[in-house]
Amino acid sequence: MGSNKRYGEQLQTYRSNKAAELRTALPISLTPAQLDFEHDPIKPVTAIYEVSAWMAFDDGRIAKVFGQARERTSRAVHVHWGIGDGNYRDAWVWAAAVERL
Repeated sequence: MGSNKRYGEQLQTYRSNKAAELRTALPISLTPAQLDFEHDPIKPVTAIYEVSAWMAFDDGRIAKVFGQARERTSRAVHVHWGIGDGNYRDAWVWAAAVERL
């Protein structure tokens, strides 16, 4: 199947984020115990990076979302993404689930 040459990645981003929006499910973030900020403190990113991340939702689904990495630890990333109606979601996920775009 071909790609959309006019809108490319933007269309893919919209479709993925729209799918997450339609479910109205909330993302499942890592717990404070998993993050262990006492031993692995938050490090601000030097710039806000565009990323894709595999996200688990409270309805049992897993979806790739496209957003921004705003904070990190040595093992996790805090991802923020828009859901299409002017609202945003955020969650901490393991760094291995995140890819910089």
